[in-house]
Amino acid sequence: MRQFPFFAVLCLLLLTAAAAPAAWLRPIQGSGNFYSIVDVANHWSESGQLDVVLMIAIPNRELSFEKEGTRLSGTVKVEVELVGWDGTVISGDKDVRLVADNEHEAGLGTLFQVFPVVLRDVPFRSGRLYCQLLDQNRSRIGLYNIIRKKKARSEIASDWSAHEQPRVDDGLVIGDPVFLAAAPIPYWREHGQRQRDFFAEDFVDFLHPTRRYGLEQESLQLYFEVRPPLRTTARAAAAQGLLVSIQAKDLDFVVRDTLDFDPESLDALGAGGTTGVYYDLDTNTLPPGSYHLSVGPANGEGRGWLVEFDVAWRLSTVTRHIDELLGEGRTVFFGADLERFLASTPPEQEIMLEKFWHGLDPDPETRTNEVYREFRRRVAYVRRHLNGFGRVGAIDPRGEVYVLLGPPDEVEINSMPLNATDQEDAVIKVYSPFAPDREGSAAKGFDPSGTQGITPYSREGGIPMPYSAQAENDILAKRTSLYRERAFERWEYNHAGKQLFANKYTGRILGLSFLFVDRTGSGDYQLESTNAWTGND
Repeated sequence: MRQFPFFAVLCLLLLTAAAAPAAWLRPIQGSGNFYSIVDVANHWSESGQLDVVLMIAIPNRELSFEKEGTRLSGTVKVEVELVGWDGTVISGDKDVRLVADNEHEAGLGTLFQVFPVVLRDVPFRSGRLYCQLLDQNRSRIGLYNIIRKKKARSEIASDWSAHEQPRVDDGLVIGDPVFLAAAPIPYWREHGQRQRDFFAEDFVDFLHPTRRYGLEQESLQLYFEVRPPLRTTARAAAAQGLLVSIQAKDLDFVVRDTLDFDPESLDALGAGGTTGVYYDLDTNTLPPGSYHLSVGPANGEGRGWLVEFDVAWRLSTVTRHIDELLGEGRTVFFGADLERFLASTPPEQEIMLEKFWHGLDPDPETRTNEVYREFRRRVAYVRRHLNGFGRVGAIDPRGEVYVLLGPPDEVEINSMPLNATDQEDAVIKVYSPFAPDREGSAAKGFDPSGTQGITPYSREGGIPMPYSAQAENDILAKRTSLYRERAFERWEYNHAGKQLFANKYTGRILGLSFLFVDRTGSGDYQLESTNAWTGND
């Protein structure tokens, strides 16, 4: 292995990228009620038929297990559909049995249930791929779903394509790669197992659809097949071997490797047959991040491919839930930085967050980043007391304000408002910090005959409220709403809170006030009024 110039890397990447379609550049993350990863490879059989192989990985902690003797078990139903652009549909489904040795293992995010699903003899070469995973031991949230017995699901949808033919007139064709982990490659080589059955049990056991190496798997392992040309002899091209390039996406690290065919593989290709190739690389030399991996014929003729894989050396990168990662990024980044974060891979996102927090560390010489520790404390409070923190950040608007500004200096909580005037008084206090407290009916101008002022500004029989144009607009806009008498909370900050990083409230220094209303009566608080955008008057 040796380093080589960037220009040569660029040429090789352009060569292999131009050879698309091939394997997915990177696996797709399933979304829905739980997290999953789906990788795909197009595999040509010896008879020239195309099989599409889906390799699926689900973290144990995302699944529901039940006791079965001394172990735990579960079931995932897999439904796959491949739709050609001409409307032709190839579909399949199967139930996959899941096993965990104990409850600790069942709750880990670093252990995966991995299994393949195969669509055989696909007659078309491009279309749309859909995959739905249903956890048979877990119901989907919601009364309607429970009644209809809907199961928790994870779904992916993606465009799909394959080459028209498995071989070309001139040059070698490199088949789609299959990523492996902890595979006994030396044993396979020693026993002449060059061309592998994609569906053999001893091969399936080592699939690694996450393509994540480093702390999790120190050795990157691949298997792919090489096919000879249709028209010219393969031996001359094969004698030059294959060129392998590994390049960090930020271009900070580049390595080049070459693969030579052994005599048996040369004979197979020379006779017009297919041979299998194993590739393994010690990732201890690779810094953390995402990498482009390309393989192509060394003579530049034929077809290669370009894919991505990840290297992670921090335990948090391996163990952190994807929702927590995305939620933190959506909270601290905005604008172009947020767009770049969302377009990055999980290891790249971890690196972005690490650099972000390092830049805010008040004392980099110590082992603890006090700013990040306070951020984690706020997130923990929001998760426990303010309806949670997920992939969009704080789920409740109160939680978002708490994370950005810290605990408020003053909180008014009214769980059972006397009438609509209670909430309207709170609206006025948002915009007029010196508005008086009007506790009880008499202070609001209660009339024993059953009538009272139609606005909080009435002076007859009660304490008058100062006039606020912003409050008046908010009150009139909500006067006919169904939630005028719902529970509410009013949060006051003497200045602009204790901000840990620049956010949408940065620059507000004269005091911030927020009114949150439980619109549905079920704890669904929404931000109804705030002086944050009106000059704090």
